[in-house]
Amino acid sequence: TFTSIKKGSKATLKIVQDEKNGFVKKLYIQKEPDIDNRTFEAQLQKTVEQLQITYPFLSVKNKKNGTYLIDIPQEKRLGHEEHFSKVAKAFLHYVHNQDMPEWENENTLAKYYITTTAVEMAKKGNK
Repeated sequence: TFTSIKKGSKATLKIVQDEKNGFVKKLYIQKEPDIDNRTFEAQLQKTVEQLQITYPFLSVKNKKNGTYLIDIPQEKRLGHEEHFSKVAKAFLHYVHNQDMPEWENENTLAKYYITTTAVEMAKKGNK
């Protein structure tokens, strides 16, 4: 089971991967209660239409109570190996061209810090 929640001022994004959904990741958007329904739905639809330029298979489904599902057909989802290959190619491109975006650099440094700190803590705990 996997859940990731990102809370914003107008909505909360929730990625869920659980037994109920056959362990397929689903992206839900929960509108904040104080946000106007029509305005939110119009903006959401506009955003999905922009994404459909690159990902024409995306769609949005209104579930209930201000919750929406961003639907990605199963046949368009990358498997683990395909995804890893895509990420590795992008990383190697950054290394070769020395043009890593700043956000990626910050994320890499944060991951490195967390990983090395965890190793140090584990070593101290095992003595």
